[in-house]
Amino acid sequence: VHPLAADDPRLPAVLARFRSLGRLLALALRESFVVPLPLAATVLRQLRGEKVGSEHLPQPGDGLAGEFVGA
Repeated sequence: VHPLAADDPRLPAVLARFRSLGRLLALALRESFVVPLPLAATVLRQLRGEKVGSEHLPQPGDGLAGEFVGA
């Protein structure tokens, strides 16, 4: 997965979604409300400004990589 280029036509819609999410979380913080938003550990590392490498991404067998778990 790569970042969107500055001239990508999808960029305005993506930015609008992130802005909406940011506003929701800011309002929740202001009101001391816990938002039940399941964020991956990798996303939390990025939000904290930590470097994220391939070792932090989901791997097959860890239950997070989207593989099918039998019925």
